Amino acid sequence: MEKKRKVIFDCDVGTDDAVALTAMLFSKEFEVVGITTVHGNHPVEFTTENTLRLLEFLGKDIPVYKGCNESMTRGLLGENNAVRMEQLVKVDENGNNVYIHEREISFLPKAKTKAMDKHACSFIVEYIRSSKEKVTVVAVGPLTNIGIALRMAPEIAENIEEIYIMGGALYVGNRTPVAEANFYDDPHAAQIVLRSGIKTIICPLEPSIAAKYGPAEFAALVEANPKVGGFLARLNSEMIERLKFLGILGQEADSTGIWDWTAVAPLIDPSVVVDIRRETVDVELTRGFSEGMLVFDRRKFDQLSEEKERNYVIYEINPERLISLLEELIREK
Repeated sequence: MEKKRKVIFDCDVGTDDAVALTAMLFSKEFEVVGITTVHGNHPVEFTTENTLRLLEFLGKDIPVYKGCNESMTRGLLGENNAVRMEQLVKVDENGNNVYIHEREISFLPKAKTKAMDKHACSFIVEYIRSSKEKVTVVAVGPLTNIGIALRMAPEIAENIEEIYIMGGALYVGNRTPVAEANFYDDPHAAQIVLRSGIKTIICPLEPSIAAKYGPAEFAALVEANPKVGGFLARLNSEMIERLKFLGILGQEADSTGIWDWTAVAPLIDPSVVVDIRRETVDVELTRGFSEGMLVFDRRKFDQLSEEKERNYVIYEINPERLISLLEELIREK
């Protein structure tokens, strides 16, 4: 039997993270050795609780390590007054706050299990440092935990096979006109990761919404696995309604992309990717309109060899394969 690849899964579980983590746990070729939680969609207390609820629902016994609740520097730098749109929140007719991602996955029972006592950053350093084989990292939230771990122990970079990242935008952001939420929420951590010399596979916003999930796709998930597919269908159907209430989707919309799942899928099946390019990229760190922007240097200097520049950016995915892959992973045998 071929040895399973070891994976550390770093996430801020809301809606799309839950899909990505579920798919990862159903893949037979990987062993998730630990899940680390981070701020992002919501404060880390909520993303940790959501992760624990999901694991209990799926019947998976995997250690969860609570990580950072703030970015590396943002609280020290004051507000960015140039940014006019932060995470959207509106109040519904019952006086409840409505977010893009549910603060708590309310239709799953409150978790009975607890996160481990060890901090996520300490776990990342200790596990990767001691591992006899290279570890793959999946990071689908702000990169705070990963960035701090690399600052704590830069040598662990040599024992990381690659990092799969949901972050950045090719052209248009979501948190700001040019910045995607994960990179905007901790640009300094993102820059540390991109400059670490570790091979990264970055899935920006545009390819992550190329595959649309709506009633037909949800029905196929339910058919594949009534319990798990039903959960994923309900989770995303409810998000579509929230996106419509918040004005992000039009009132006639009935489908959406699943961002973090698109970032994880190429690890499970590389054939999902149609166009991926090695790029010279950085993250804008200064305050102002472009903070958190993924900046491309497309001047193509010859001296930037693969040894010096190991960041790969996905430009296009195969939406049909992405949709069918999720069905295959969760299908009851």
